[in-house]
Formats: sequence, C-alpha cells, structure tokens
Amino acid sequence: LAGELAATYLTEMPVQNAETVRLIDYDPDAETKLLAAMLYPHASQSLSQIRRAVDRLSPTEKEKIIQDSVALRENRRHKPGRELEMIYYTFDIQGDYGMYRDLQRHRMLTQERQLLSTRFGYDLPPEIEAAGVAKAYRDGMRAAEDAYETIAMDFPIEAQYVVPLCYNIRWYMRINLRALTWLIELRSTPQGHENYRRVAQELFRKVQEVHPLLAQYIKFVDLDRYPLGRLDGENRLHQKGRISTFSKQ
Repeated sequence: LAGELAATYLTEMPVQNAETVRLIDYDPDAETKLLAAMLYPHASQSLSQIRRAVDRLSPTEKEKIIQDSVALRENRRHKPGRELEMIYYTFDIQGDYGMYRDLQRHRMLTQERQLLSTRFGYDLPPEIEAAGVAKAYRDGMRAAEDAYETIAMDFPIEAQYVVPLCYNIRWYMRINLRALTWLIELRSTPQGHENYRRVAQELFRKVQEVHPLLAQYIKFVDLDRYPLGRLDGENRLHQKGRISTFSKQ
C-alpha cells in the first residue's frame, strides 16, 4: 500500500540531494521534560505536577541543575541518567551505504531506510585520488550504475545487490538523547571511520544548535579530524603482537 501511495503522490516531485544530516523535529520543551523526569523517582507528585513545578524555575536555575548533572559524568562509559530518554530527535541522513551499515547496528532507536540506488552519487575517498587510480574507480562505479539501472527497471529491490557500498543512501533516525549521546561519543572516536565520524559530529552540532544546554551531556564527543584515525590503533596492535610473539620465544 505504501509503495502504491508513494508512486501516486511523489513521482512528480523532484529528488534532491540533501545535507548529510538534517534535523527534522525535536522537543521544544525538552529541558522541562528532562528535569521533571530527573526529579520524578525522588518525589510523590504526578509527572504533570512536577513538570508544572519545573516550569516555574528560572532559566538560571534550570541551567545550574543540568550543568551539575553533566558534571557527574567523568568518562564516556559513565552513562547519563534515564531522564535523557524523554527527549527525542528525528534526523534525515544521507551517506554512503558502508557507513550506514555501521550506524545501523545501534538498536535503541527507530530507523527506516530507502532502497539502495545510484541516484545520490558515491563517495570518492581521497586515498583513491592520491593513489592515482581515480579513473579506474569512477569507471567501476559507472559500470555498477549501468547494471543497476538495467536491473532496476524490472527488479528495483533485487537491483540493490549490484550497488557498491560507496554509493549514498538516505535514511531517517528517531532517537532519544541518552542513546544519541552514546552513539555520538562512540562513533566520533579517532578509531572510527572518517565517514561515520563526520555524521556523528554533525548529529552533535544539530543538537547543539537547538538545545545548547542539553548538548553539554554529550561531553565526550571528539570533533577533531583524523584522516587515518585507525592507523595508530593498528600500529599498537601490531606492536603488541610483535611483543607477545617475542616474549613466547
């Protein structure tokens, strides 16, 4: 049914490339919801009563309570309180399919993707350019696109199998602030792939734009660039392996 409706009402609408991460909706009264949920386990009043009490707090009082709560987190593995699960964000994301499969593994959220296709272009890693094989890379992508278009005329679902992982896909994600904090801090570490690190960083910036106070909970996000971020980790593993092998001899 949904496919028929999309074909009826959306076919004439042009398909536009979007920014990598777009914030679609969020809670306008997020601070009140969060603080009321924080107080709830320690009170006897109803949640509605507590929210009304929180509404009467001044912006300065709300800010101090949140900052005191943020200060309790001493490292990335110290999870924030469940009150952050009251705050939700919906993002529309566009990125390469390989990166999507990494981010898809986060289960504490709602997500849905569109069919994988070649319509949104593909990612060209700078290492490919530096190696001097960009032309061969583009030729391969063009051949994959031709194969996809041929198959998709009759079998759009099956045609996804010929699309390389570097082609872009679009999906939405609805996630609460607690799960988002974990996702952003985990996926922005130097060991992460550059592509999904960029998405994690942009997720943080979108939250910071609308909720600068609540974004402080995501205090262990890494906003630096590490083009070869995994190299140091691989070198350490290599050295550890050499040492372990030597010590056994």
